[in-house]
Amino acid sequence: MWAGTFAVLALAVCAGCPSAVRAPRPFAPLTDGTTHGPVERRYTDGLPAEAGTRAPDGQRTGVWTTWHPNGTLASQGSYFQGKRTGTWSTWYPSGRPQDRGALRDGTPIGLWLYWDDHGSPKREPDRFIEYFDDGRESMRGATRDGESRENLPVCVVGFADPFCQAIVLAEIGVSVPLGISLDAGILINIDRDNGVGVTVGYLAADPDYEAFAAAARYRRWLGSWLALEAGVGVLIAKGDGGSGVTGQAGLEIFDIVSLVAGADRRGDTTVGFVGLRFGVVGLVGAYDILTK
Repeated sequence: MWAGTFAVLALAVCAGCPSAVRAPRPFAPLTDGTTHGPVERRYTDGLPAEAGTRAPDGQRTGVWTTWHPNGTLASQGSYFQGKRTGTWSTWYPSGRPQDRGALRDGTPIGLWLYWDDHGSPKREPDRFIEYFDDGRESMRGATRDGESRENLPVCVVGFADPFCQAIVLAEIGVSVPLGISLDAGILINIDRDNGVGVTVGYLAADPDYEAFAAAARYRRWLGSWLALEAGVGVLIAKGDGGSGVTGQAGLEIFDIVSLVAGADRRGDTTVGFVGLRFGVVGLVGAYDILTK
């Protein structure tokens, strides 16, 4: 009897006991586009996760800050009409800087700096990328011993792309009237549309004409695999065939096949030609000159 009474009393008392303490929940996400004003979200342990302001139309505006789960800053920058604008910075969970640069309507512009997650937070950046005002990449580089140097990815023959700033050229050409040419050189992409370069080579044309050649080249990219190219140079003949000049224009396809047409002025003779030029595909891809 006493045991039953004690059990009933225990249940009555525990019914009024407070439940176990729960960790605070993060702030509910804002899904209503009309909600505006200060916004604050927290992780389940109470540490801040995100803070900023929403405009009356629900878009982010002004300065927004995010934090890593361990409480260190993750990112900070401004929004305008819902797009990241102005200077933005991000940090690793260790507190060291990760990157810093400017954006316009969410597009990176100007100089962006990048750090690896090691060493002193105050050290020089490990890498940098510079952008044109329209967001296209202009140049990238790395820092070595406190000095920033341009970092040229070298695309080694074949499948060259405007992204590659330095393209190694190695070609063999055949043309009509009969001619065979061998060329080697380099082409530097000024931007994603234009490239300039130089080549040196050897020309064996007709049964009795041989000459060394040196030419300047200009390339206009039409896409990532198609380009127009023009070149002009000099011919230094072997024997008494007559030195002269050469000029040509061509359509580059994947930097492997070129459809070319041009003319050579050899001494007192001018010879027009059409033909094909083939890239000698050795390595395909890119190699970073400033690898660590």
